[in-house]
Amino acid sequence: MKNIIASLLAASCISGFARASPIVVWQAPVNEYETVTAQFAFDSKLGRAWVDVEKVDSQFEALWSTGRVKVDGLSYDSVAKQVLYRSGDRRIVCGQVTSFLGLATVHPTGSCQLYVSSDERRVDDGFGSRDQTFARVTLDPGE
Repeated sequence: MKNIIASLLAASCISGFARASPIVVWQAPVNEYETVTAQFAFDSKLGRAWVDVEKVDSQFEALWSTGRVKVDGLSYDSVAKQVLYRSGDRRIVCGQVTSFLGLATVHPTGSCQLYVSSDERRVDDGFGSRDQTFARVTLDPGE
């Protein structure tokens, strides 16, 4: 019986049932006028990749702020021109890089999605409490 259970567990891991858990890569408070977007970015010379998070405030005039977020396991393969996520011995292609007129762009493969979401939280600043919206960027490396 123990051999059967061990075989089933091994088969489920090999067949792809085991998947990496979603990772919250960024979160911050936002107001009602701010929007958040996220995309993969890379440096081909260093073989590094990260997530660019852009926050746009459109209350009076559009103000952009962009931040680079390092994600453990995310890298760039210069030969294959791919943004990769590694979790243990699994290698997931998150994006394929193409160039047009000297401008390189990452095209997501759908294998590891970046999701932007938000939620309301009760925040206490020591003087009082209030509801605050928090935006979150999550990397889901499940295939």
